[in-house]
Amino acid sequence: MIKDVKITIFGASGAIGKLFVKKALEDGYVVKAYVRNPSKLDFNHQNLEVIKGELHDYENIKKTISGVEQSSVL
Repeated sequence: MIKDVKITIFGASGAIGKLFVKKALEDGYVVKAYVRNPSKLDFNHQNLEVIKGELHDYENIKKTISGVEQSSVL
């Protein structure tokens, strides 16, 4: 099990994104989920941080990826 590895997932509220987030959390990752509509991400987890944003908001994206080891765009 992976512990304390931080990742960002862009598009986390879509069908594939949700599966990816759930699997990453199950595997022990700390996940930052970047979404346009947080209400579409219909679950919580102690290692999940949901960040509302748009892909054209570069400043928010820079803050979101700060301190993470990996980012994925779905």
